[in-house]
Amino acid sequence: MLNLNRLTNSAVTAGLQVVKKSTARLPARLRPRFSESSENLLELASKASGLDDFGDPEFLPHYHSLIEAFRKEAELNVCGVAAAKRDVLNLLSGRLRLQEQLTSYPEIHEEPIEQPLIIIGLPRAATTYLHGLLALDAANRAPRNWEIMCPFPRPGSNARTDRANIGKAARGLWFFHRLTGNLHGKHRLAARSPQEDIVIMSYAFQSIRFDSVYRLPQFQAQQEKLDNTQAYRWHKKFLQHLQFGRPVKRWVLKAPAHLLSLESLLRVYPDARLVQINRDPAEFLPSLIGLTATMQSSFSITRAREPLIHQVISRWQNTLNELTAKRSRLGLSDNRILDLSYREVTDKPIATLEKIYSWMGWELSGDIKNTPVLQQSKRYTFQHSLSEIGIEVDDLHERFSDYIKTYLDSSCSSTGKHLVER
Repeated sequence: MLNLNRLTNSAVTAGLQVVKKSTARLPARLRPRFSESSENLLELASKASGLDDFGDPEFLPHYHSLIEAFRKEAELNVCGVAAAKRDVLNLLSGRLRLQEQLTSYPEIHEEPIEQPLIIIGLPRAATTYLHGLLALDAANRAPRNWEIMCPFPRPGSNARTDRANIGKAARGLWFFHRLTGNLHGKHRLAARSPQEDIVIMSYAFQSIRFDSVYRLPQFQAQQEKLDNTQAYRWHKKFLQHLQFGRPVKRWVLKAPAHLLSLESLLRVYPDARLVQINRDPAEFLPSLIGLTATMQSSFSITRAREPLIHQVISRWQNTLNELTAKRSRLGLSDNRILDLSYREVTDKPIATLEKIYSWMGWELSGDIKNTPVLQQSKRYTFQHSLSEIGIEVDDLHERFSDYIKTYLDSSCSSTGKHLVER
């Protein structure tokens, strides 16, 4: 009998790749399809949990749109069909469980989430690295992977329950890495590591995570035109749930996707302090496209990169070239947002933390400065070049000229005080 516990990581990964490739060769009529209806999935989640209150119904239009996209747009492979169904059921179950706790403990709504420090981008610009550094401080609070993946039970939970949830999350991440051909070397995920906000917002079915993992360009384009305040309200409820019954600490959060919806973020967190890490588009875009292609190809039959390249570049070109005007319109002065460069974060982590702590009015302890991970600069091994996306550096810099002039080009005027090291 096959003993799964004795299979090596590479063997599991290789086996899954064989299954995906073999089913992809089948005629379209014989391939596995995402056939579940949105109503059926709601019923399955309710039946499995014995609960029927999903909370505020404002999430439902986004949920129905996602299920429709899975059925008509995603072109899921055999692993994608199974992963998408499990993903949706886990998220629906999470909504049911959180609503149950909010009903049982209405005081959760009173938990203060005050002046969170939020890293807002850019993607592939050491935001995960900086988030992890800030989480080293015991005075700070960052949501961990296991808390987001296995958030229940929470009120009155104990160390034994937490250990069980950590183990469950670790097993889930292990299998996710196998499905994606060992994503660990490109974007590290561990049960105890801090996780970004888009995963929490997935429970509201309005999150860029769906289009990052599955191939859903039309769904995402539609979502980006809509107000997503409801997703941020859900996010706040989730943090209040994590904080309930525990000492109040300083929340440190992160998601580069916040740059796409700063208005909604600040509507829910009006006193937030923001950190923006700036990086040359010629560096972060190939890396972002490569990472997204790796994840999407793990769950989709389609492997064409050209539509993805166009989608990602257009999204960030529009967002970044309009960023200065948006920051001005939202009143984000120097005491509300701090600009850093990718190089200073990766080359000078201690100096970076000192700058952030001074700006926040916090005290950085010597114990944190002496942490081994801070004694060396950060370098990523996951490298991609512009040649992989078929665009010349001058062309890309022309497309992002407004952003580069304001945030990267040391020769421009300093009226906006946004300048950082090249």
